[in-house]
Amino acid sequence: MDARRRLGTLAVLALCMACVSASHHLQRIGNRTGPRPEACTSPTIYTDRGPERPRETLAIVTAECARGRPEECRRHLQLGVCDAGGDAVIEVTDRIAAGVRRMVGTVVQYTDPPSP
Repeated sequence: MDARRRLGTLAVLALCMACVSASHHLQRIGNRTGPRPEACTSPTIYTDRGPERPRETLAIVTAECARGRPEECRRHLQLGVCDAGGDAVIEVTDRIAAGVRRMVGTVVQYTDPPSP
């Protein structure tokens, strides 16, 4: 009976982990919001500092999703970048705790003039 109870508990935990809905949250730095010259589609995600270009930090974005869905978390990071009016997210960390994947990064907007 004890093994059956453990199996049932594991099944419930597995179902709960699959039910985590993806989301993102922005913490703006200052109140700068610049107009975007073009529509935001799929901003780049960097795990390091990204390219050496002049830039301004706009926000910290956090995305949470189910443990086995990293692409869903990446998509929510990109949505956060678009919400903040940024060009990319840098220094992204990826952590898993209690069945939830959390990705956190810094939203930046490049300030150098666009190439012709």
